[in-house]
Amino acid sequence: MPENRLAHTVAWQRGNGKRIEYLDAHGRVHKMRSSYEVHYAQHLDRLSVEWDYEPDRLLLSDGRVYVPDFRIGRRYVEIKGWAGLKGTDKVELARADGHDVELLVGGEALAATTASVA
Repeated sequence: MPENRLAHTVAWQRGNGKRIEYLDAHGRVHKMRSSYEVHYAQHLDRLSVEWDYEPDRLLLSDGRVYVPDFRIGRRYVEIKGWAGLKGTDKVELARADGHDVELLVGGEALAATTASVA
């Protein structure tokens, strides 16, 4: 596992938002949407937890598609920042559809414990 993990902003745009590149413990580069996601990924790497970033597209019962931020085993984790909880309706519907989705908001993502990812 590389000791020097990198997280830096890159000049890569999609729509209105910048992406942040994160080099994970296995040498994979992920283009993440927020610094909260980067911090959470770093946390998982420090714990040696296996994870994937946005690996699945879930078709919800209302016909919309939901892409959870992380998959850890069979569980999905959605990270939301402090300002606003836009998109949590998809989290709730995914849960109602039988998917195991944990929602972490702002500091919860940064203060996540081993229990939250087990």
